[in-house]
Amino acid sequence: MHINEKNRTPKLVEADEGPSKSELKRQMTERQKLAEVLAALSSDALKSIPLDEAIKAAIAETNKIKSFEAIRRHKQYLGKLMRFLDDEELDAIQKRLDAIQGVSKAETAKLHFLESYPIVIASLPMMKHSPK
Repeated sequence: MHINEKNRTPKLVEADEGPSKSELKRQMTERQKLAEVLAALSSDALKSIPLDEAIKAAIAETNKIKSFEAIRRHKQYLGKLMRFLDDEELDAIQKRLDAIQGVSKAETAKLHFLESYPIVIASLPMMKHSPK
């Protein structure tokens, strides 16, 4: 029980008040960061993400904005749009994003290997063929 200081009457505190204000801010920051990652994707990759068309259009518009302050405001707007997505939709988006980034990481690793390949060959001792 909580006591109201103005009129000294007891105020009942409900057990389930929902998430705290700090927790809500953390969730909104995470969603804004997810929107920023989505904005960095290519248009082809963005098409494969299960998103509402309005959100996809807003994300595609991010590349047209040049002013730093306008980009910051637009990212906040994207975060606001992402608030209306439920947890299942966010999980589906994150899974698809992980799949896209996994392919990208695999391609990067392959390129790094291929870039180091001539070095590996150059470091091998030269074999001389003997005439038969």
